[in-house]
Amino acid sequence: MGLLTDPGAGRGKFSQYLVHYHSRLCLLMYLGCIVWFLLLVYEPYNAGTYFSENALLPGLVKGEFNDKHVAKGLYEELKTEAERYPNDMPYTWLRSKMRQIGLDVYSHEYSLNYPMGLGVNYTGKNIYGIIRAPRGASTEALVLSVPYRPLASANLGTLPGVALSLSLAKYFRRQKYWAKDIIFLYTQHEQLGVQAWLEAYHQVSCGKGILQHNDLKGRSGAIQAAINLELYGEVISHLNVKIEGLNGQLPNLDLVNLVHRMSSKENVRHTFHNEESWEGYITFKSYLRSLKTLMSMVTTQAAGVPNGNHGLFLRFGISAVTIEGFENKERQYGPGFYQVGRIMEGVFRSLNNLLERFHQSFFFYLLPSNNRYISIGLYMPCICLLAGSLLIRAFAMWLKLNESIQDESSGIATDWPAVVQNIGVSWIAIHLLGFVLVSGTETFSRLGLEFGLMTVDSISFAYFAFSALSLLLPFLLRLYKINMTSSAPLLHILTLLEFSVAMVAVGMHNISLALLTGVLFTPVALFIDAYSTNSVKKFALRLLMLVLHPIVLLSIAVTVTAASAFAWENLTIAMIFDAMKQSIMFSTMDRYIYGNWIMTAGCVILFPVWMILWCILNCAPPPSKEQKAKAE
Repeated sequence: MGLLTDPGAGRGKFSQYLVHYHSRLCLLMYLGCIVWFLLLVYEPYNAGTYFSENALLPGLVKGEFNDKHVAKGLYEELKTEAERYPNDMPYTWLRSKMRQIGLDVYSHEYSLNYPMGLGVNYTGKNIYGIIRAPRGASTEALVLSVPYRPLASANLGTLPGVALSLSLAKYFRRQKYWAKDIIFLYTQHEQLGVQAWLEAYHQVSCGKGILQHNDLKGRSGAIQAAINLELYGEVISHLNVKIEGLNGQLPNLDLVNLVHRMSSKENVRHTFHNEESWEGYITFKSYLRSLKTLMSMVTTQAAGVPNGNHGLFLRFGISAVTIEGFENKERQYGPGFYQVGRIMEGVFRSLNNLLERFHQSFFFYLLPSNNRYISIGLYMPCICLLAGSLLIRAFAMWLKLNESIQDESSGIATDWPAVVQNIGVSWIAIHLLGFVLVSGTETFSRLGLEFGLMTVDSISFAYFAFSALSLLLPFLLRLYKINMTSSAPLLHILTLLEFSVAMVAVGMHNISLALLTGVLFTPVALFIDAYSTNSVKKFALRLLMLVLHPIVLLSIAVTVTAASAFAWENLTIAMIFDAMKQSIMFSTMDRYIYGNWIMTAGCVILFPVWMILWCILNCAPPPSKEQKAKAE
C-alpha cells in the first residue's frame, strides 16, 4: 500500500531503471515466450510417452478376438436396413440383435427445445445395451459409443463401426473375466444424443436447460473410461486418435497411450491429427512435422469444440477418446474388422484391469506427435512470460504516472475523483456491451422475426452491428464530449492487469486458447501509448488493431478452415460470409446446449479488452505546454 499512497515511492534506482528499460524487457519476454514454445517441439526438449498407471498391464493382453466374419455378416445386414431407413436409425434391427447377443437393452428419448426464432422442437432417440460383469457388482462401467449416421447424412458413414461393435458385444458376452460392466451406446444426432444420455445418466443439466430427456431405465455404475468408435470402411488405411474435448479438456494421457500401444501391437498404422510419429534421426523436416502436429492440436483445443463424441464425457471426469478409422479406397487389402477388433479388445481388457479412476498420468499436456508429449511444467512458462511482460508494463506505467502527477506541466489532470469515476464508468460500460452481446441472443432473434429475418441472420447481424459500434466508439465518445485523455493511462493499466490475470486463469484450463490470444494481443497491449505523438507508430498500431478485431480474426479462421476443405480458387466472399454466420450460430448453440464458455469468454473479456485498447489508441493527446499556456 505504501507504493500506492506515498508520493515519493518509485523514485529509487531500480524503479528508475525499470521505467526507462521496461519496453525492452517486455519485448525480450515476449520473444522469449515464442522461442521457448518453438524449442518445446524439438525432441530433446520434450519427453517420450509412457504409462504411469501400471494396473493397465497392456503388455500382458493377448488378443483372442476372431469374429471378423460375424462383423462382416452384420455389416451386410445393416446396409440393407440402412437403405430402408435412409433418414433414421434402424431401432428394431439394433434392438433385436443386441437382445440376441444377450445384452440388457434400453432406449432413451430426448428433445431439444430450440429457444431461438419460433421455438421449434427436435426429437431423437438413443439405444444402448449393457453387459453385466460376472465378476463385479455393477459398481463400475466402461462405455463403447458409436454415432449412427444414416445414409442421408453429409458426414462419413459409421455403419462399419456399428457392425464391429455388435460383433465385439457378442464376443465380450462370452468372456468371464469382466470386472466392470460394458455399455454399448448408439446415439442419434451426433453429440446431441451423447449429451442427452450423459445428462440422464448423471442426472444433471449442463447447458441452459433446453435439452430435455427421459430418465434412463437401465443403469450401471460409475463410468471409468469411454471409447467412441467411428469406423468408415470395412478395410481401413489408418486409425486416427482424437482427444480434444469441450472447452479444451483433455483425457488422461495413459488412455491415449493405451490406444496407440495397442495399435502398434496389431501393426495398424495409427496417427494423431493424421500425422504419424517420427522415428529416426532428428532433422529439420521432422521438426516441421512435429510443429505442424502441435499447431493442429493447439488450434483445435483453442476452439473449445469437441472434435468427437468423446469430448462430452470429459466434463464428467470420464477419460475418453475417439478412434477414427478411414476407409482404404486405393486397395482392397489392409487392416479391417479383425485388426481393429483386436485393438478394441486389448483396450477394454486393459481398462478392465483398472483399480481406480485415471489419475496417475497427465491431464494437461500438448502432443507434438503420438509418442512425444509436453507437460504442463514445460509449457506454462510461455504463459508466465506473456503475463509477466504485461504486469511489468503496468507497473512501469504506474511508476511513470506517479511521477507525472507531481509535474503540473504534464497536462495530466490531478482531479483524482473525477478521473477514477471516468475510469469506472468507461470500464463497466464497455464490459456491459460485451455482456449484452452474449446474453441478448434470444432478444436479437425475436427482433429479427419482426423484420422477417432467420435466426442465424438476426444473431449474426447483431454481432456485426456491435463490431461496427466498437470501431466507432472513440469517435462517439468525442461526439458526446467524453474526454478519455486524462484517464487513458490508468485505464490502460487496468486493462493490462485484467488481460494478464485472464490469460493465466484460462491457461490453467485451456492452454491453447490462452497462448493464441496472448501471442496475438500482447504486442498491442504493450506498445500502445495514448500520449505518443509518433503518427507512423499510431497508424501501424491502428492497422494491427483492425486485424486483431474478434470479427476479423473469426473471418480469417473461417477462411483458412474453408480453404482446407475447398480449393482457394473456389472460395467466394458469399461463402466466407455464410460460414461466419454459421460459426457464430454454432458457438451460440454450443453455449446453450453443452455449456461451452469460449463464446462467453470472448464477448465478456477479449472483446472489451480490444475496445478499451482501441479507445486508448484513438483518444486525443494531452495539450502541449504551448497549447496550455495559450489557453491560460
